[in-house]
Amino acid sequence: MSFFKKLFNGLDKPIFKDWIFYLFLIAIAGQVNNALTPAAGSSALAAFGLSVFVGVPTAYIFFLLVPLKLRNRYRTRDVRATKTSSKKTYQDACSNIARLESLITLKASSLTTLDNSSKSAASNTTIFNLHGVTLREVREGTRTTETKGDFSGNMRSGTVGIGIGRVGLAATSGMMKGKTRSTSVSFPAPELITNIDEGKVVVQNSLIAFAGGKYSRSAKYTDLISWGYSGNQISFSVLGGDKVWILGFSNYSDAELVGSVLTIAEEASDHVLSKNDLKTLSKNVTDEISQLKDEKAKFEIIKSDYLAIEQ
Repeated sequence: MSFFKKLFNGLDKPIFKDWIFYLFLIAIAGQVNNALTPAAGSSALAAFGLSVFVGVPTAYIFFLLVPLKLRNRYRTRDVRATKTSSKKTYQDACSNIARLESLITLKASSLTTLDNSSKSAASNTTIFNLHGVTLREVREGTRTTETKGDFSGNMRSGTVGIGIGRVGLAATSGMMKGKTRSTSVSFPAPELITNIDEGKVVVQNSLIAFAGGKYSRSAKYTDLISWGYSGNQISFSVLGGDKVWILGFSNYSDAELVGSVLTIAEEASDHVLSKNDLKTLSKNVTDEISQLKDEKAKFEIIKSDYLAIEQ
């Protein structure tokens, strides 16, 4: 039993599981058969010599060496591609970890502000302030004018010549008379979204306001006809206002927080945030922070796995 166990243990090596090894054995078996059974008309010694000195080296080159070289070449290429892909995945993970850490910090700061403001929810109580906000409005751009023209006329010319013997001189003179016509076409100025001021946003229980160096805007939640945010900016259409005004925030998290306040105020019966509304908002932010931490943990696993492989 110990003999067979050792035999099976010996066969449990990578070389005995490689198809190239068995391909080489088949080629060698063919050469042994050629040596032992020479063709008609040839001596056994010649057949043996041909198999040993020609057949075996040929089998070694074409059935062992060449397949191994080709496979190693493609395996090296696959390893390089895998390493490149893994490095790209690692870099993406690091980038996402940094992004998520920044978002978690911003939302944690917002959560602290909300928790403090929820202790007092009287009318016109300031919930939080956001700085570095840009006020944007639609303004007319530059009016453009295009001028086109053409010229029409005729040419009058004459030739005068004198001759002395066989020598002659001639001169030509002329003049052009005509008129120029031009046409100007003016195009209306396009309407462009323009940054007009920078300042801070004050979010209260019953209204939102912008205070800048040149302009100020405010809107009670009861006067909001519509609002919507895209990216890091929120647009407002206010009852009695003649223009839509836009607030551009320094980051998406601030815009999302203001959007959450507007959503809760819109759903409230009197469009004024109560203590319970602020607690609901705080819970939503807490849940978002928890989701961001879970997402960050996944990227940290990818990062640690890559570092473990590289070491």
